[in-house]
Amino acid sequence: MDAKCGPEPIVPSTTQVMAGAKPATAEDSSNAKPMVHPPNTLAEYALNQFGNKDFFDISLVDGFNVPMEFSPTSNACTRGIRCAQDIKTQCPNELKAPGGFHNPCTVYKTDKYCCNSGRCGPTNLSKFLEDRCRDAYSYPKDDPTSTFTCPGGTN
Repeated sequence: MDAKCGPEPIVPSTTQVMAGAKPATAEDSSNAKPMVHPPNTLAEYALNQFGNKDFFDISLVDGFNVPMEFSPTSNACTRGIRCAQDIKTQCPNELKAPGGFHNPCTVYKTDKYCCNSGRCGPTNLSKFLEDRCRDAYSYPKDDPTSTFTCPGGTN
């Protein structure tokens, strides 16, 4: 799989690639993490997991700032995913942010949008995101329609 949003990272077993993340510098502590401020389109993947599968998704749960896609490069993995159009200009006013737009949880901080109770479903705002990026996570419990797999070790 090629995540078409920059150079290929060194990959631990579970990874989130945050478009727009500012890497930590040598002056930061040894436990430093990237300085990340929403909104960020996330490319997430976990390699060689349950059933010897690679899992991958594009998440808008932390907002949207750049289009991206995963494209298969071998016949063993046939499903690519994408949120490839730049949808920033289509954003509802209440979600607008510099450089992109926020997910509803970031703006409203309620269980309806953040899923803190563990039980939630799509909302009108997550459906807005889903309509524009069908393959992407649009709310926290969107796993059944937004997590994809390929055989482990394929591209």
